[in-house]
Amino acid sequence: MSGTFEIADAAHRRGAYATALALLRPLADTGDARAQTSLGAIYAHGQGVPQDYESAAKFYRLAALQGLAPAQFNLGTLHYNGQGVPQNFGEALKWYRLAAEQNLAVAQFNLGVMYANGQGTDQDYAEALKWYSSAAQQGHVNAQAGMGGLYALGLGVSKNFGEAAKWYRLAAEQGNAPAQHCLADLYANDPGGPQDASEAVKWYRKAANQHLAAAQYMLGFLYDTGRGLSPNPKEAAKWYEKAADQGHPDAQFNLAALLEEGEGVAPDLVKALMWYLLAERCYSSTNPKNRTLASRSAKSLSKTMSPQQIREAGIRAKKWQSSKGPAGHAPPPDQISR
Repeated sequence: MSGTFEIADAAHRRGAYATALALLRPLADTGDARAQTSLGAIYAHGQGVPQDYESAAKFYRLAALQGLAPAQFNLGTLHYNGQGVPQNFGEALKWYRLAAEQNLAVAQFNLGVMYANGQGTDQDYAEALKWYSSAAQQGHVNAQAGMGGLYALGLGVSKNFGEAAKWYRLAAEQGNAPAQHCLADLYANDPGGPQDASEAVKWYRKAANQHLAAAQYMLGFLYDTGRGLSPNPKEAAKWYEKAADQGHPDAQFNLAALLEEGEGVAPDLVKALMWYLLAERCYSSTNPKNRTLASRSAKSLSKTMSPQQIREAGIRAKKWQSSKGPAGHAPPPDQISR
């Protein structure tokens, strides 16, 4: 009957899942694509029912085949993640494209991500730019950040620091921490960019306050070196430690050096050795130079320490590693939407 879906949708939104399910199932059985999509979301999120991605995929597919863009997007996401269906980037790309062609911004962004990464298709930065642009112009914050990245690196388009700064700023002003960090990088580092140390500090600080490790490290580095700020070893140590505790190896190494020398912090050889050891472990195999430097620093410091201190530093390093657990996987381009 008229208005039944709206009543069911309102119940779903306020968390009355039993009522929503009772109203949505008959509608879905009659072929109502909106009801099928909502049922898919309920099963995907386990709202009032056990989480069941296979059932979610079934209902999303029924709605997607009727051309409903949110269902197409959601089905694409299940294929991207391998939830309820075999992981298949080709299928994800197909469904994202169908939703993107209906101007669904999140699908346009995800499609751009897949072209940028070469997932389910050949890597094509020009095509990524096209879809990022469509989503960015609708205000999609991650797409705006993506546009900034392509212009900054000259991928799929001529390098243009003005355009990069414009798009990064749009995302940064919406609170996107990676965009804030990248905008700060433009102000701080790029010779062709808009050099401005105070702006760099401002945006690094905003991203650092959102717990972005790379920005915390850079803020510590600026305090350490006095670039755009008065040198302040105490503040440098504070921000290095925040980044170090998130596994940033450069921050771990620099914090160890401050602890070894007693700059900005009380000297603490055990803690310094702990961070040198962790930096050595956290530097990837693609950075053998820094890994070797951390190893040499740890060995040099160990020569000034007692066996008990060395053992304690090793215990602390192992405890830190075990508390962090295994490295996680990168999240999918975006979350399932209802």
